[in-house]
Amino acid sequence: MKIALHYQKGDTMIIRKRTKPLILQKYEALQARLPPNSPQYQAIKQQVELRTRGHQGELTVDHHFNILAPKFTIIQDACLTSNGQTFQIDNLIISPHSIYIIEVKNFRAPITFDTDLNQFTTDDGRKISGYKHPIAQVKAQQLKLQNWLYEHNQPNIPIYYFIAVSEPSTLINVIGDHEKISSIVQHGEHIPWKILDYEQKQKNHPTYQHQKIGHFILKHCRDFDKDILEEWGIVPEQLVPGVRCRKCNRVGMEKVKWSWICPRCGLADRQAANHSIDEYLMLVKPWLRNKEILNFLNISSRYAVSRLLKNHPNLHYSEKRRRWEKKVNGFNKRYTLRSD
Repeated sequence: MKIALHYQKGDTMIIRKRTKPLILQKYEALQARLPPNSPQYQAIKQQVELRTRGHQGELTVDHHFNILAPKFTIIQDACLTSNGQTFQIDNLIISPHSIYIIEVKNFRAPITFDTDLNQFTTDDGRKISGYKHPIAQVKAQQLKLQNWLYEHNQPNIPIYYFIAVSEPSTLINVIGDHEKISSIVQHGEHIPWKILDYEQKQKNHPTYQHQKIGHFILKHCRDFDKDILEEWGIVPEQLVPGVRCRKCNRVGMEKVKWSWICPRCGLADRQAANHSIDEYLMLVKPWLRNKEILNFLNISSRYAVSRLLKNHPNLHYSEKRRRWEKKVNGFNKRYTLRSD
């Protein structure tokens, strides 16, 4: 069946584009500031590697979905709350007939779906490892999204799901019902065509205002967040103090005139201190006092710290609480550390 796509310049409908996840930003900052001999260091390093690989896989699959953007409404990295529980969805593609959930998996080793035992495993040649079953995961997302739409008086639009394997070189094996798995699991490049095939079959079904539904969902989306210091039993005093270099991750940049210089790689960065203040707000708590940031940045001059805080673009001083706080409109809801 041949399906024609018509593109119009400026007609893209990706209403929430993927950025580096807040949790990944936190783990990267934590790894850089945690002494290598800390008991949690290797586990934190592994979290950075796993989450980086997952993010890279999502970006790879996003590229394939660009073909759908002119006609559908796409939300990347949706995070919603239903019945007091937060749930994440890698991709929501909303069409005039349906909502499609696409969960992305990035595995280099061959993967195996066993429909007889409901198992999902990988085999890297040295050992076979079991993981949470992706189909059970995406089915739970489907149910949570259905409940969320019901709670918010949204249309009872059909919801389908797929699992996109990001690496085209990853071998997908099946033990048991091949047809069941192949109807859900595909390499990322094939998912858009499965969606278009579904749409063709539903062309006589009821239609919905996909832009309106998409923007309603977008209004309620938040970045997934959690306190990773508390989760790993790490106290702020364990973190290495100093201004961190964003190029080589060395903590301990030196102030030279109007800039900060990294003694390891030579990077000159005028915004390095502001970036490290942002890390404190992200890792420790969303407010601070002069003494706390003086210790965190390892700066001896109270005047220098006071000037940094006064000039920080996203902070204001609360006379009532006698502390520095994030401006209400100073931070985008999608918290990404500045790269300028």
